[in-house]
Amino acid sequence: MTETDTLQRFMFEHASIRGEIAHLDETYKTIMHQHPYPPTVKKLLGEALISCAMLAGSIKFDGEISLQFHGDKRLPLLLVQCDNQLNIRAFAKYQEDEANIDYASAFLQGKMVLIINQYDQTQSYQSVVPILSTSMGENLAHYFAQSEQVATQVWLAVNENLAAGMLIQLMPGQNTQQREEFWEYAVQLGQTISEHELLTLDNQTILHRLYHETELRLYTARPVHFKCRCNLEKMKQVLSILGEQDIQALLKEKGQVEVTCDFCNKKYAFDPIDITLLFRKK
Repeated sequence: MTETDTLQRFMFEHASIRGEIAHLDETYKTIMHQHPYPPTVKKLLGEALISCAMLAGSIKFDGEISLQFHGDKRLPLLLVQCDNQLNIRAFAKYQEDEANIDYASAFLQGKMVLIINQYDQTQSYQSVVPILSTSMGENLAHYFAQSEQVATQVWLAVNENLAAGMLIQLMPGQNTQQREEFWEYAVQLGQTISEHELLTLDNQTILHRLYHETELRLYTARPVHFKCRCNLEKMKQVLSILGEQDIQALLKEKGQVEVTCDFCNKKYAFDPIDITLLFRKK
């Protein structure tokens, strides 16, 4: 049976290669049902979602990863956030008022931004790389090559209800012919995995089909959850940033002010008393 909403690490016992396999089921459906995404946007966001989960598994950190893709005005933002506990959320901003928008072309006009916020540090790590492909796997591999100098291969698959992915990395070490040859062997076999197999097979079956001629260590799978961190106090901060003058104008026009969370679509309503208390001088 295929794992659902999990991230699982594996290691090659006799080579400096590590990997991650991720499956998203309910988490994927929860996020995709929050907005009526067009098919291309849904595919890109689904691949970004599974990519961010595998990033969180491959990088040692105690904090939050923010994976962003900025296209042109037709697709200005894909955003996925995942913390070290694998609580994940995501959304996309896209133009809705025009028919037959080429979202793939819009995506290619932009850049990928990875931000890591460590809870015990005041400064965050940020890396910016150009978007080279509509394949999220290629963009992720390019990031590791450019920013981390780590050889990486990524395979992704999404459909209407599921998302899955596999990542392998050549860990730092002395370059030898044997090491390079084994990496090529691992990559070539990995490329034989089909999207259908990634989506439908369990991890042990996938790894046995690909690498049954070598010895692997499979670690305990970790659960992945959708979790939005929006709350009333954070929405008050949004209103504070907009400023009292603009908020009072909205209040006069509509009788109350509503703020909607981009991630989970939850609405927060503020009446005149709420607004008065928010901007009351201390």
